Amino acid sequence: MNNSFVIFTGGTGGHVLPAVSFGNYIINNGYKCVLITDIRGKKYVNQFNGKIKIINASHLSGNYYFKILALLKLITGFFESLFYIINTKPAFAISFGSYASVPPCFVIKFLQKIYNIKFYIHEQNSIIGRSNLIFLSHANKIFVNFDKKYKIKSKHKNKIHVVGIPS
Repeated sequence: MNNSFVIFTGGTGGHVLPAVSFGNYIINNGYKCVLITDIRGKKYVNQFNGKIKIINASHLSGNYYFKILALLKLITGFFESLFYIINTKPAFAISFGSYASVPPCFVIKFLQKIYNIKFYIHEQNSIIGRSNLIFLSHANKIFVNFDKKYKIKSKHKNKIHVVGIPS
């Protein structure tokens, strides 16, 4: 049985630290785990006990020059993620959000059926972020910190499971 996880996160400590905590928990319970993040998220992963892969990623705000550069970074991040995920062939993938999770989530979207990957989303904020919203329809389950009504399509509401903040 394949017992490997891949975790996607990046940007700020609010996304990365819960991902690191969860990753260490699953490693301590016998799973293999790779954490994929961006250069901004790298400064928060010192305590992670598994493999760490850094990809290119960027948000799409700013002037036209910055947006073109950001799009090129996201495309590069997609191919970097594709390489890592194909080599890992994970059984499970979980996104903790941020723009850095977008490239690997697109990879999972395409490889989910081929490799039979269970895909989960963890949203640590009280409002589901844009990057996680994009992939709701592909997620097997959506883990949230708060027991509240989320503004998502009704067909996805049965996927929500309140789990709180990983610590």
